[in-house]
Amino acid sequence: MPRIAALITAAVMLAAALSAQQTTSQPAQATAQPPAATLPSQPLTFDIVSVKENKDTSPMIRLSPPVGGSFKSENTPFRMLLYVAFGVPENRIEGLPTWAESPHFDIEAKASDATPEQIKALTPAQRNAMLVDLLANRFALRTHWVTRDKSVFNLIISKSGSKLHETDPAAERRYHFLPNSFDINNMTTAALARQLANSLHRPVNDLTGLTGRYDVKLAWSPDGAPETAFSAPAAPPLFTALKETTGLELKATHGPVQVLVIDSAQLPQPN
Repeated sequence: MPRIAALITAAVMLAAALSAQQTTSQPAQATAQPPAATLPSQPLTFDIVSVKENKDTSPMIRLSPPVGGSFKSENTPFRMLLYVAFGVPENRIEGLPTWAESPHFDIEAKASDATPEQIKALTPAQRNAMLVDLLANRFALRTHWVTRDKSVFNLIISKSGSKLHETDPAAERRYHFLPNSFDINNMTTAALARQLANSLHRPVNDLTGLTGRYDVKLAWSPDGAPETAFSAPAAPPLFTALKETTGLELKATHGPVQVLVIDSAQLPQPN
């Protein structure tokens, strides 16, 4: 992925990045909930929104899910905004526009009319719904969901048992990403499955049954990476690194996968 070759500090692995959600056909009526869930009859929206193209050549992206009654991202491509809003990686999105990777955008949004009580009561899914609504309004985003039979991986506990270490509740949140490594704390195995899906470009189902939050530091060598007599000891391939580091493993299979289909999207008009 061009421009994302350096450290990416992005809090995209929070549980707020949920799986399959769907939008309606009306502008500003999009929702970020799975079909079985419900939102309040009058969900909050971002009423103050700034969207500007970022023309900096830096590969650094700063992005986090909506928090409180606000959302902010810097140097972020449309593709990653979709990931945070809907909780699905690129391999589960069809019909991406040609400009999904470039240009990049700076976005600031705030629900200025919301009361502190309303903001405090928001669930992560409802905050994501506010971001979907923003994309519907400013990027003219329209989507629908389909189910495809796809190759998937199941994330399971290996026979040797889990090696995951639970997070210290007092520890500061940490998210460090590189193309072939990440270091994240306070992470669920469901979030780990989503991160592995991003790296493998294939859906990953969390079948571990683990319910805690863990520190996960993982590094691996990309497939086909050359070895030389002068190189440092190479990290193992992803499947090996995962099993050795976490005690979890991936099993290949097939299954139904919800896929987000982009019906339409437009570059936003400048503020």
